[in-house]
Amino acid sequence: MRRKAIVATLLFLPFIGFSQIRFVDTVTMAGYFYAYVWEHHKTNNPYTRLSARPFYFVPVSALQNRSLQDHIKHGYLRETDTVRFLDWPELTDFRPYEVAGESLQSWTRQVKGVMPFQKGQASYPCGIQGHRVFVSFVNMRWLHLRMPGKLACEVFNWPYVLDCGDKAKGRDYDIYLPLQLWTLEAGVELKNGQAFHPASAL
Repeated sequence: MRRKAIVATLLFLPFIGFSQIRFVDTVTMAGYFYAYVWEHHKTNNPYTRLSARPFYFVPVSALQNRSLQDHIKHGYLRETDTVRFLDWPELTDFRPYEVAGESLQSWTRQVKGVMPFQKGQASYPCGIQGHRVFVSFVNMRWLHLRMPGKLACEVFNWPYVLDCGDKAKGRDYDIYLPLQLWTLEAGVELKNGQAFHPASAL
């Protein structure tokens, strides 16, 4: 229901908010995409339906003081962020950038969601009862936008990670949208809470 409400809001945004969205810069940033699944989903197959699930992203720079597994456990069903890395499968009806103001359209027309998880990819326990995660490493170019927190919550909060309470009042949030995928390494494992790259160990 909440996702439908966000999509419905897009119809009115040309009149209420996109002039408040500002271009900041573009940046190349590496990190980890992950997606939560139920514990019986051991591999990515048609029944896993990853294309219908929200993706989460943790930059490598955020792993200096907290392990990847800590990020995964901390982020489950919590909405505390003021920064959002937004991604979605290539085939989806969720494309909020399409109604951006004209001043941003030269950039937003370049935005393209990516599918960071591959067929047959294994999932791993993540420390959350009843759940596992798929994890992939990417290096991507991102479009960095800044906007009022309330607007970010209305439009760009999928999955639901942004703090949309009092923190969003009178404060700007940073939103990153995918522009170009440079590298993808699917099938990253979680070992002792850390990311382990099997391909790099060969």
